[in-house]
Amino acid sequence: FESSKQAKPQIDENMLSETLSDVRYVAQRGKYADFVLMYYHYPARAAHGMYHNEYITLDLATKKRVALSDIVVDKTESQLLDALYGANSMWLSDHNISREQLKLTDNYYMSAKGVVFVYPLYELASYAEGMSELVLPYQQASGLIKAEYLPSFVDYAAEREKSSKEKP
Repeated sequence: FESSKQAKPQIDENMLSETLSDVRYVAQRGKYADFVLMYYHYPARAAHGMYHNEYITLDLATKKRVALSDIVVDKTESQLLDALYGANSMWLSDHNISREQLKLTDNYYMSAKGVVFVYPLYELASYAEGMSELVLPYQQASGLIKAEYLPSFVDYAAEREKSSKEKP
C-alpha cells in the first residue's frame, strides 16, 4: 500500500509532440526547378496536427528563389486576381469567398493544367478539405504571367497551315 502513494513521474509534453519536415523535388522547366517544403506538426494534446506545403521555384542560373512578383507582368496583379477568381468561381462561391476576399499568394507552382496557387489550411476552406489549390489555366495566364515563365506550346494548327502554304 505504501508504494502506491509514490509520486507519478512527470511527462515532458514535448516528448508527446511530433514534428516532421521534408524537401522534395517536383519538376524542372529549363533553368527553373520546383521544390516543395513539407512540414507537419502534431502538438501534444491537440485535436489534430497541422501541415503546410510551401512550393519554391529556383532559378538555377542566378541561384535565387523566383517570387510571384518576379513572374507577374508589371501592374497586372488586379487582372491576375480577377482571372484567378473567374477560373475558380464555382468553388470559391461554394465556399462563400467573394472576389474582394481573395488575395494572391506567393505559394505557387506550375502544373500541366496551369499556374497553381496554394493557400494554407483554414485560409479558404476547412481543415478537413486540406490546403486549397486554385488553378489559373495557361491560356488565361498569358499576358499576366511573363512569357519566359510560361511553358511554350506549339500551335499545331498554325504549323500545319504554314507548312501547307509552303508546299508547291
